[in-house]
Amino acid sequence: TSLDVSSTGLLAITLGGTNRVVVGRDHDYYFRKFDVGFHPVSCQFSPDEQALIVVNQFSDSLSIVSLSDEQVPHVSLGDMRRPSQVERGEQAFFDATLSHDGWMSCHSCHSHGHTSGQLNDNFSDQSFGTPKRILSLLGQAETAPYSWHGQVADLETQVALSIRSTMASDREVSPTTVADLTAYVRSLAAPPSLQAARLP
Repeated sequence: TSLDVSSTGLLAITLGGTNRVVVGRDHDYYFRKFDVGFHPVSCQFSPDEQALIVVNQFSDSLSIVSLSDEQVPHVSLGDMRRPSQVERGEQAFFDATLSHDGWMSCHSCHSHGHTSGQLNDNFSDQSFGTPKRILSLLGQAETAPYSWHGQVADLETQVALSIRSTMASDREVSPTTVADLTAYVRSLAAPPSLQAARLP
């Protein structure tokens, strides 16, 4: 989700979907990994470059990564209210731990609910070798039937299928998470018309 480079060429990369930041040099075989807050979205080296300050979007906090002793204290930015179902769904949308080995989230293909513009070949249509254009989810909640075959009647079933098949989840995803994700997708408004988008 973000990258910062120190004056000596040290790289820091926030991994928003796994709640971690990694630090190392471009020729390193392994980067050091640090657990930070929920969905880190930005990082910056401190002025003396002895620490890394990480902004965590979904936990409203900062994580201060000490590069010398590898301690990671967290600083709350205030009391958090209880998230709504749509907000829980947004958090799950960015959560890579829902996928096999934690390497992708819903957001990986559907950037902020839209599309990455890429092709994807997965087994959700019971075939390989048939890459498909990644579709936007904006305004798609009431466009049943779903799936590439148009054989899924409701959005909840499609969300569960996407986690199980496209993301190849290693575990059974709870009905609550499916309901939260579905609520988030239902909240995504349709994009403006081309005419409206072009207006000044």
